[in-house]
Amino acid sequence: MGDQSPQFFIDLSRVREREGKYADALSAAEQYVRAMERVGAAPEWARERVALLQKKLADSAAQPAKN
Repeated sequence: MGDQSPQFFIDLSRVREREGKYADALSAAEQYVRAMERVGAAPEWARERVALLQKKLADSAAQPAKN
């Protein structure tokens, strides 16, 4: 689906981020960037989103688990 409509991946990334599923959000954002690179070039904002999600994922992994 995403190969035909890369927008799917960015939408999925936003939904997963809202759910707090940062690994899934990052994966979808990376798929968007790859799909956009296949048809030309990925926009800078998409690369910035990947970097932001990488930071959020690292920060969430560094926080102690709540009981």
